[in-house]
Parts: sequence; structure tokens; C-alpha cells
Amino acid sequence: MGDDMIIDFSLEPFSVNRQYQGRRFMTKEYKDWKSLFAILCNGCSKSKIRATKVKIDWWHPNSNRRDIDGVCKSILDGLVQNEIIEDDRYIDELTIRKFKGEPRILIEIA
Repeated sequence: MGDDMIIDFSLEPFSVNRQYQGRRFMTKEYKDWKSLFAILCNGCSKSKIRATKVKIDWWHPNSNRRDIDGVCKSILDGLVQNEIIEDDRYIDELTIRKFKGEPRILIEIA
């Protein structure tokens, strides 16, 4: 991917299915996850990259019980909110892979 930014967190990916209660109310669990994601992003370049390609690899002990795309929204939203990428609407190519293992998120941005 060329001049990539690589972000590697030992963090459990957060499922979109647990983000909100009803339509409007963010769950406490999701608020806590977003806070931890923000803390981990503090060591990243806040360059607001206009990313066109993003690759997300994620690990979870029970990866077969989780949808492959269910973690993308929280990760992409976290990258935008923490000023790592400008906006996820500019992404033309999104690659997602899941693996069984200790919780981890590996993100490549170009």
C-alpha cells in the first residue's frame, strides 16, 4: 500500500450490534470502548489523511461467532473522530480479514 500508516492495537473489536440501545442511545460499553480507542490513538499521527484504501485485520477468540463486517463501523468512526483519517466516505477500497486469537486490531491506511 505505499506510504501506509499502520496502527496496531491490542483491543477487542467492538460489534455494531452492541453500539446503541434503541436508535439513539449509545451504550455505556460502547462509550467505554470509544474512550479506550481514543487513548490508544493518542500515539498516532493526527494528520486527517484522506484515506482511499483501508485494510482492517482483527482477531477475536471466538471469531466464528462474529460477522466479519460487524466491527468496521466502530473502527472507521474511531479513526475519523480521532482525526486519523478525514472521513470514511473517501474510502474506495476496504479490506477486512478476521482471525481467531487474542483480541487485536491491525489497520493499514493509504
